Amino acid sequence: TYSNEKEIRRSCNKLIKKPISIEPILKQIKPKTKQIKSKKHILEINKNKTYLMKDNHNKLYKIGYSKTPKFRERTLQSEKPSIKMVKVWDYDIEKKLHDLYDEFRVRGEWFRLSKIQIQYICKHF
Repeated sequence: TYSNEKEIRRSCNKLIKKPISIEPILKQIKPKTKQIKSKKHILEINKNKTYLMKDNHNKLYKIGYSKTPKFRERTLQSEKPSIKMVKVWDYDIEKKLHDLYDEFRVRGEWFRLSKIQIQYICKHF
């Protein structure tokens, strides 16, 4: 792999023994970059958010993380329409919540939590 445009030009010129225009090649291999609007936008792109969802069918709560929790909710709803978002935090506290409520874990990221526990989590985290 080539780390920059100069190396690509040098390599092409060595191969054919005379300078050529490689702009068409560069346009094809340059990575497409998203336009970043602000520093806040950069942080949001790389930041995991923690979410709390409830399955209204079996009354279990899912504690998970995602960069795009609303999208995650829609993907889960495609399998189980009874799932609804309860709360989203703009930071990653998933492991902390998993550890704190481990004894209430049913399977994976699903927990059997009381209304009081949910109120506590939503208020204190």
